[in-house]
Amino acid sequence: MNSVSVESTSISSSTYAIADTGTTLIVGPTAQVESLNGALGGTYDSNSQLYTVDCHTRSLSSFPNVTFTIGDTVFILTPLQYLWITGDQSTGYICYSVFSPSDSSDSNGNHFWILGDYFLYRYYSVFDILNNRVGFATSISYNWMPTVDSSLFPTSSTTTNPTTSTMKTTTSTARTTTVSTAQIELSSTTMTRTQPLTTTIITAEISPIPNRENSTVHRPAMHFSLFVLIVMVATRYMDSF
Repeated sequence: MNSVSVESTSISSSTYAIADTGTTLIVGPTAQVESLNGALGGTYDSNSQLYTVDCHTRSLSSFPNVTFTIGDTVFILTPLQYLWITGDQSTGYICYSVFSPSDSSDSNGNHFWILGDYFLYRYYSVFDILNNRVGFATSISYNWMPTVDSSLFPTSSTTTNPTTSTMKTTTSTARTTTVSTAQIELSSTTMTRTQPLTTTIITAEISPIPNRENSTVHRPAMHFSLFVLIVMVATRYMDSF
């Protein structure tokens, strides 16, 4: 992964990363995640081991975008895509950043980022095991946003429905997407960047039901054949006596 940045602030450069559907959050080296959440105005919460942000007095527009550059491609997460809002009106809301610190390292001692579900939900991923590479393209769910209670982000123009953390299920129509491959390392296996990988998403097409008039054209012939068969069986039965 080439870099991680918050607006014009560089958080990390030339780092390792893996894409993991089994990880919910986006995890990174502690020092880098601390800098990232600091740029978001986050405060570390030792109980949850996550960073909280003030979404009660700050406007949504005051939160910057977070940018991941992989290969030659830029992947952007907007505030509502990287904020995890929990609670309800009676207990109060808490807003967490989905960027979680961890000092995990591979067998060579290299620290790495884990691009979990909060990233992968926004970007369609292709895992090319044969060629040891992974590709990303903007997901059909990229623009979906959770509804936000009116008590949050008071000066923003967000919807006023109760907050829900459930991600909406969407369906895809037939289309062709060009997926740029990324320079990324999984353990000790380097995924090299070659030509763009083209993926076609196709929905099944069901043939229309034939015209009812056409479907009855051969019925008289079928009825006649059935009549002949009955006569033959009856004749054979009578000959047996």
